[in-house]
Amino acid sequence: MKFARMVRDGKVADKFFVEGVRLVSELIGSNISVDFLFLSESTLSRAHNPIELLKKRSERVFTVSDSVFPTISDTKNPQGVAAICARPKNGKEEIQERIGGSPVPRVAVLHGISNPGNLGAVLRSAEAFGIDGVIVTDKSTSPFGTTAVRGSMGAIFRMPVWSGEGFTSIVEWSKELGLVSVCAEPQAGTELSSIDWKRGMLIVFGSEAHGLMPSETSMISESFKIRMAPEVESLNLAVAVGIVFYESCRTVS
Repeated sequence: MKFARMVRDGKVADKFFVEGVRLVSELIGSNISVDFLFLSESTLSRAHNPIELLKKRSERVFTVSDSVFPTISDTKNPQGVAAICARPKNGKEEIQERIGGSPVPRVAVLHGISNPGNLGAVLRSAEAFGIDGVIVTDKSTSPFGTTAVRGSMGAIFRMPVWSGEGFTSIVEWSKELGLVSVCAEPQAGTELSSIDWKRGMLIVFGSEAHGLMPSETSMISESFKIRMAPEVESLNLAVAVGIVFYESCRTVS
């Protein structure tokens, strides 16, 4: 149980914690390695097909009493199902492969994102709108924290994610691959709808509170603004990202 809590709290570098019937069931069709599966006694007594399938994939299965399970849970109302999984290998190589295999690759960069719920929601939108990969810089929260994993609704199991690299290195890497970097900027003269998305793109998003620093914006090739009512100062990051992803998907399609 102590090890499970350490993984849950992000203290084991090569593992991550997944909890809840729906989210754990999403592991079945993924390539994620499930090291340990934890089932409460009451859940085990009513286990349904997805859980039975996952039991066959897990290295070890533990039955936990209903009174003990909440001590490893990350939720207020535990469903009695949790797993410890091996973190997938860094997604850089897979992202590069996808870029090479796509006529109009789109890669997202999340820089300085502190809210794990937002990060998870962005991963979910990225998968929904066909983004080829997501890069999470070393200044952002971990994409493998419990809140981010839950917010991704399973996208983290399927999307290639490259994390831990510095902002400058990523921009230079994208130039070497011929990607055009773009970012949202409130004062930009170009509107989102005017961006030519039929090119290989690196779509960069800054922190929820401050966006990108001027020194970082200067490294980006093009910027755009999202048209809003004048009374509205800003959008939630995950909402803004969803709008941008949709527009890029609509245009390319």
